[in-house]
Amino acid sequence: MKNKRQHNILILSGLLVLSGCSVSNARSQSSDNGIDIEPWGRKKISALIMNFWRNMNELWRICHIRGRLYGAGCNDLMIYVIILIYEGDYMKDTKIQWHPGFVAAMNLEFAKDRESLIFEKEYNLNTKPLEIDLLVIKKEATVRIDNEIGSLFRGHNIMEYKSPEDALDIDDFYKTGAYASLYKAYGETTDAVRADDVTVSLVREAKPEGLFRYFREHGYRVSSPYSGIYYIEDKVLFPTQIVVTGELDEISHIWLGALTGRMQKQGMVKLLEQVERLSEKADKEFADSVLEVSIGANKKVVEELIGDGSMCQALMEIMEPQLLLREKEGIKEGIKKGIQGTVDTLKEFGHGEPEIKKAIMNRYALSEEEAEGYLRRY
Repeated sequence: MKNKRQHNILILSGLLVLSGCSVSNARSQSSDNGIDIEPWGRKKISALIMNFWRNMNELWRICHIRGRLYGAGCNDLMIYVIILIYEGDYMKDTKIQWHPGFVAAMNLEFAKDRESLIFEKEYNLNTKPLEIDLLVIKKEATVRIDNEIGSLFRGHNIMEYKSPEDALDIDDFYKTGAYASLYKAYGETTDAVRADDVTVSLVREAKPEGLFRYFREHGYRVSSPYSGIYYIEDKVLFPTQIVVTGELDEISHIWLGALTGRMQKQGMVKLLEQVERLSEKADKEFADSVLEVSIGANKKVVEELIGDGSMCQALMEIMEPQLLLREKEGIKEGIKKGIQGTVDTLKEFGHGEPEIKKAIMNRYALSEEEAEGYLRRY
């Protein structure tokens, strides 16, 4: 990482942009201080933007102050963002949160029947360490779900998700069955949850070959009524299925299929197009969670799309509604980070507290009391 002084110069260059300086002037400021942006190239800039996708708060602050999202176009946006975030806190890699993406994907998978279902994510079984990834409860026993994954469902349906990074072996299989047993046993009254009203679903991208070999060697009967869905016919307490998302139909199960680190360019385009078609607020929010996971796991594919001049603007337009969903939460947090960065930078360059206080009061429209609070805090 470049030294802190250089990083602070980049922050100051960003502040020039915020205060109305043109992008080219901001670039000149950076070059004058020994940091040349030009050689970074489209690939470097694209990679930084994709890393920034998961950390949008500072960009929301920029957009809020400037008053227009992506007003400068793709190339200027790249430079515009890079000046602010190059090798800063936003460059830290963060672990992909697969499970929230899975919960969102299942909500979209069952979108046609969502009003008839109750989704309980991370359902606690008495004590915190025992937790079901997703519990899906039918509001009415007669509800039929218009999705192959839900064909097995009864009243209470335990779903265990394994990310592409996780294994699924015989112990995981029995552990999920044990969760179902505990769930049935913890009813409010005796036999409140009937055993024949509980199902178990284990979901993973790749087929767990070791587990299926165990089934064959130990005489488990396995059937496959649908592509990618396997029913375990005996030696289980509850109706049980294993869903292999990598074998499901790509079109009808696009949301679960998006939870992969092996997506191809055309698949990402189809996913973005599907997101663009959504009109309901809840659907857009769920799609946002799925898209965040998919983009984080397939950075190279999205870099290629950004590098494609014909796709860049379309990609940004598709992403814009997803970013807008974060605006309310992001602006406030982004402004706090902006103030912190300004205070740290001005202190680094030897400015006194009275001068810093005046600067942040003017830039962020703070009262004197609020500005003093930030100075004490930072």
